[in-house]
Amino acid sequence: IKATKIQFQSVVIKMKFLILALFVGCSVASPSSPAIAFNKDVERPRIINGVPAVEGQFPWQVSNRFKTNYGTSFCGGSLISDSWVLTAAHCVQGAYSFEIGLGSLSSSGHTVKIVTDKGFPHESYNPYTLNNDVGLINLQKKVEFTDTIRPIRLGKDYVADHSKVTVSGWGKTSDASTSVSSSLNFVHLTTIPNKACRAIYGSAVIDEVVCCTGEDAKSTCNGDSGGPLIQIDAKGTAVHIGVVSFVHVAGCASGNPSGYSRTSGYGAWIKT
Repeated sequence: IKATKIQFQSVVIKMKFLILALFVGCSVASPSSPAIAFNKDVERPRIINGVPAVEGQFPWQVSNRFKTNYGTSFCGGSLISDSWVLTAAHCVQGAYSFEIGLGSLSSSGHTVKIVTDKGFPHESYNPYTLNNDVGLINLQKKVEFTDTIRPIRLGKDYVADHSKVTVSGWGKTSDASTSVSSSLNFVHLTTIPNKACRAIYGSAVIDEVVCCTGEDAKSTCNGDSGGPLIQIDAKGTAVHIGVVSFVHVAGCASGNPSGYSRTSGYGAWIKT
């Protein structure tokens, strides 16, 4: 696959291997940026081999429809306070408007909808390697917490290798899928050593990245970007440990690891 070709995926990056950022949108590649090809598809697909979520299971999950000069794109995100959403940098960079949906399992219907223009990508975000792929969105108003709208606690510790984790979102059911997900889905994954992940993705895997694999080709896919990777702690509390960032360009169901920006590596940045 050539990085100069317009892909019906999101962002394609040519490094040691090709990496695919996991948002969907209607955008066109600039001829002056041959290393990046932007998706023209406006679908909002689902997680690969996921399980439908039930109401209130992931009350921190938000949808993010954002507008850039290239069109409208779709990502996920996590409510981390009464007025802030944590997402991926590639879900906020270059955007001038964000429509945030909260409190619903649907990708299109929302209990609460907030439109804002306050998005902040990490100042060291690199769109070519996806390093520092974290961003924040300010809602410009406080949301009222309910059983289906509630923030998640941010992880402070380095998640151990071979840990059981969970990711949620509205991502593809298959690489060939063009259907729109009607409901939020989730899948259980396992973290792997960065050394093993770096052997596949090279310099994309910095210390602030955590990689995961799943049985039976379970994975995140387009439309999941910016969403939460979580772990249940010893007290049974969900902790945010990663932001959905990338998969291998060979496909979401290729069996290759998926990559996440490690929450604990950005605690100080998030607080500022």
